[in-house]
Amino acid sequence: YGTVLFMPVLVHETTWTERIRWHGLSYFWMAVNYISQAAFIFGIHSFTKVLHESDEDPSCEQLQPWLLASALFACTVEVLTDVQETYDLMYLLTHIIPTVPETCMLKFKRNYRENKVDMVGGGFSQRRKNVIRVLVLLPKFLLAIGLLFVSFRFLLVSEQNMDIILN
Repeated sequence: YGTVLFMPVLVHETTWTERIRWHGLSYFWMAVNYISQAAFIFGIHSFTKVLHESDEDPSCEQLQPWLLASALFACTVEVLTDVQETYDLMYLLTHIIPTVPETCMLKFKRNYRENKVDMVGGGFSQRRKNVIRVLVLLPKFLLAIGLLFVSFRFLLVSEQNMDIILN
């Protein structure tokens, strides 16, 4: 996600080949990531639905409540970490990266007196910021929330310790 967000202000491309290399591939892999996560969520949902509707008795030991509780906690922490990362990216996009008329590479200048680096130019256009919000950050957030609900459902219908441990 960071590559898609910040490549336009970190790399200056002059040809279409460079643009495809730096931007096209990052958007391609982001799309592959979205599709694979959505397929994973749908697969877990379908599998969980079949398990829930199944009348078969479990062949292994029964699920331990403490194991289920720890798995639910770990799942919650992992997904909420992803939500926090999404918020952090939104904060960078909204408050740190300047809005300029046309997207251009960020420029920095070393401030030797204060021993720091200052941003002196560049940024995202408002149009690019809106596209990033809609095509990068919103799907990232929705996939995380979807994964949280599907994961909880899967964990809650698990009948055996091995189901929890392996997943």
